[in-house]
Amino acid sequence: MRATFSGNGYKHSYSREADDCYNYSQTADHDVYYDANIALVETVAEDSDISWRDGRRIVELKHMADQMFCVKCSHPLHLSHIVDEKISGLGSFLHIQCPSPQCLYINTVTTGKRNEKGVFDINNKATIAMIHSGMGPTHLQNFLAACNIPPPNQSTIIRREKEMSKSLLSQAKQSCDRARDKEKNSTESTSMEASFDAAWQTRGSGCQYNSNTGHSSMIGPNKDKVIDFDYRTRLCSICTHHFSRRETVPAHVCNSNWEG
Repeated sequence: MRATFSGNGYKHSYSREADDCYNYSQTADHDVYYDANIALVETVAEDSDISWRDGRRIVELKHMADQMFCVKCSHPLHLSHIVDEKISGLGSFLHIQCPSPQCLYINTVTTGKRNEKGVFDINNKATIAMIHSGMGPTHLQNFLAACNIPPPNQSTIIRREKEMSKSLLSQAKQSCDRARDKEKNSTESTSMEASFDAAWQTRGSGCQYNSNTGHSSMIGPNKDKVIDFDYRTRLCSICTHHFSRRETVPAHVCNSNWEG
């Protein structure tokens, strides 16, 4: 457990002292789960030790402002009348009591938009940002915890990543198709040149290492855009899980496409 930040009479169990946050010499050796006391789940239970008064939240102001009226009597709601909070990743369901003495109805206010499956948009956006910036789930959790924002569970992030993987791959292929067309139109030749690069890491940190994944890409010389790419992986977490238990592997979309 790391040091907690105290402010306004309460403490954040997932936060660090301000000086510790800026001590860059510790960024490589601190516990990646120093926020372990947070209930890192898709939805936080009512008896969680996280209070709505603790830390920071990511909110969509207009979306939230449009809900700040009692659904029973239309009386304006106040954030100071929050009864409890249910956290779902980086989004929250705020239960706010109507301040009218004649009503006192408990309203549910969401901190952001949700898709047709009920998933907060911010969870998908955060996952896309993680991929785009080259980070992993642990890096995203550490970043959010250092900002005093309760981070989602790693399994939640991975679940969002898997749900969006097909769309991301499709967009990448379409981007390569557009780049390839531009490359063809930039030359009068019937053939097309490209630079090719591939990598399969087999050494790291001075120790013998053999990666489970490899990748390759082709870049057009005229437009300097990636016109095609491919990847290989020897590992599938679902297969590995069931193999280790000597169980029959159920039907699934297997990520493994290479042996050797």
